[in-house]
Amino acid sequence: MDLKSFKITSDNELSSLAKSKNLHDLKSLVSWLKHLDYYRISDKQNLSLVFEEARGTCSSKHAVLKSIIDENGFSDFQLIIGIYKMNPINTPGIKNVLARTRLDYIPEAHCYIRHVSQTIDVTWPTSAYDRIKHDIIKEIKLSAKEVVQNKSDLHKAFIEAWKENKDIDMSTEALWLTREACIEALMDAS
Repeated sequence: MDLKSFKITSDNELSSLAKSKNLHDLKSLVSWLKHLDYYRISDKQNLSLVFEEARGTCSSKHAVLKSIIDENGFSDFQLIIGIYKMNPINTPGIKNVLARTRLDYIPEAHCYIRHVSQTIDVTWPTSAYDRIKHDIIKEIKLSAKEVVQNKSDLHKAFIEAWKENKDIDMSTEALWLTREACIEALMDAS
């Protein structure tokens, strides 16, 4: 698929911000997003901050990409949350955090875009999806707005059910704090 053929022509907010950065097609936008620092924006509800603060996580970067896709009327692109077994092999930056627990992995919710059969991952310069695809437990299709508003709740509910199903001897709160420590380690490493 040639992402360069998907031209950004909309004058809606995020498309206009992309064009102000000289990003006039999905290929240039994807490349730009991949090279932003992996770090949370100061207000996850305000996706324009990805442009203003020049940073983002998998959620905010992919929500921006999907929003621009939607603003420009491109079809067959879906925003996916893949819940996967995050472990030191597929996510090396978490090794020290996970070593403090007795867990082999912790479920993590990772965002990416799917266009027909191709997966686009703009989290880092190299695709995290390629490292996690064999460890995905569940995929959920959401809109950009749903990712911003509901991803954490969906993720916490999954961890709660996983904890009960696997008879994990940690509270859901302790598991979430472990997960947060993993994300902090990834942000510190970028």
